[in-house]
Amino acid sequence: MRSTYTLCLAVAALAPAFAQTRAKNVIVFFGDGVGLTSLNAASIHGYREPQKLFLQSMPNVAWADSSSTSHWVTDAGAAATAVATGRKTDNRMVSVYRSADGKVEPAAKTLLDYAEERGLSTGGISDAGISNPLISAFFSRQEDRNDLADVFLQILSPRAGDGVDIVIGPGRKTIGVMSGTSMAELSAKFRDKGYALASDLDVLKTPEGRRTVVLTDTGDFDLRTAVETTIERLSKNSKGYFLVVHADCHLKDKKKSLDRLLELDRVVKSVVERNRKDTLVLVTADHSYGIRLEGQKTPKPADVLTQVTLLDDHTGEDVPVLAAGPGSERVRGFVPNTRIFDWVVEAYGWTGVPRAQSTNTARAAGR
Repeated sequence: MRSTYTLCLAVAALAPAFAQTRAKNVIVFFGDGVGLTSLNAASIHGYREPQKLFLQSMPNVAWADSSSTSHWVTDAGAAATAVATGRKTDNRMVSVYRSADGKVEPAAKTLLDYAEERGLSTGGISDAGISNPLISAFFSRQEDRNDLADVFLQILSPRAGDGVDIVIGPGRKTIGVMSGTSMAELSAKFRDKGYALASDLDVLKTPEGRRTVVLTDTGDFDLRTAVETTIERLSKNSKGYFLVVHADCHLKDKKKSLDRLLELDRVVKSVVERNRKDTLVLVTADHSYGIRLEGQKTPKPADVLTQVTLLDDHTGEDVPVLAAGPGSERVRGFVPNTRIFDWVVEAYGWTGVPRAQSTNTARAAGR
């Protein structure tokens, strides 16, 4: 009797701790190409010391296998699909997969679909392209990631709820040409579906409602402003929100790549510090790539960039998954990148969502 009573007291004491792991909101950051070597080089480039990034102080860390079902070295389409749907796929595919008989099948649902079904607000931001798979995998499905206009127009054909609420990214000229549609015609299409289609971030400061698509000319907008203004808009929903943010830190220019990573670091720091109570923040990468410090015989130079080498190709090593906020204690170990899907579902406390497939299961199903 006493042991049963003691056990009940222990369970009661633990209950508040478990209750605190529920997240109202989740933000997934993709740092394009942000592997271990990128983090190291960016810290020394920015602060002249290792391990000075905010990202390197986040309390929970895991390492994710990023391979796809077709390649050991992934591309962004397959990597984003793994996180968005909990299922690995072939390179170049976006939230679809190849079945055992070779047919291309759509993935059942994405994290954004599940969020929409539950009445949450949703958004996607990319400084590389509004149709970039690292955000579009959450609201579209496409066998070839390069069909940018079709991916973009799928915003207007949601598979759950009323569709993604805020989308921001460049591609204004490209999508107009590929779709064969003028911007005036595109604006009319989006207006008919309840969206404001704009070309700059100022629209987010106006009372035009929460459903907005910002299609810019370039990706050189202020990422922090875009993220913080979007969070402010999405936060008006008392049920919570789901947001995915893509920062392109994989460029041919090593200085710009590392500067972009430093900017991402500042954005994540701001988001975590402002929203730590009710928001799970996850930071990961689609893949790593060949940027690193080299030259052990060279004394510390005034400009560390002289020791940074860049080989502009994806690499296949595990990528970091960094986490803070409610539910972040689950993030640990060596895992397939599909496990990130589960961590989001578990943090929200959603029920009735199929678990992500393991690496081996997904690879067998996909070939």
